[in-house]
Amino acid sequence: MKFLTPLLSLILAHVATAAEAPSALLELRQAWTNSIADADNKAKDLHRTKTIKANKLYYAELQQMKNNFMEAKNLEGAVAVNAEIEKLKALHGKQKFEVPKEEKPVGKKSSPLDGVWIHHFAENDGKGVFVFNGDKVVNLRGKVGKVSNKEGFIMLDWGDDYWHKLLIDPDKPDFIKCINNAGRTVSYTRLKW
Repeated sequence: MKFLTPLLSLILAHVATAAEAPSALLELRQAWTNSIADADNKAKDLHRTKTIKANKLYYAELQQMKNNFMEAKNLEGAVAVNAEIEKLKALHGKQKFEVPKEEKPVGKKSSPLDGVWIHHFAENDGKGVFVFNGDKVVNLRGKVGKVSNKEGFIMLDWGDDYWHKLLIDPDKPDFIKCINNAGRTVSYTRLKW
């Protein structure tokens, strides 16, 4: 019994001291938690900012590369770069990607047809790729044709008496019916980037 009384008083003193410690401990823990949360938020903001900046730079470089491939008549390269652009957009879907504004050289004609079109052949369900740029068009093999407006129709003149007469429906700007010099009906569909 002699040991029990001092032991109980020690336990009670320890409990009394422990009862005072939690408020100081809670304050210290709360300050630490707030500090960690603030650091996490700053790190997330920094990561988000750096990621957006890197994505925009990558997107601009991909656009430039695609344009270079198209100018060099390397349509396969342009299509591969476009696939990479689509992957980037899918990975960071909420981020807005804009086509960099390009200044057209003075005197260069532009056309609502400008861009990449898929040419659908009637026979064998064949397809080809055509790129329109102003008054010129180029096919996958690199052959360049001339685009002109004759008698209210858009004409593609490939030379050697080979031509396409485009029948454009204003209600469907991304789809064109076409009659070639052999009288066959084919179509063009605009490739959406």
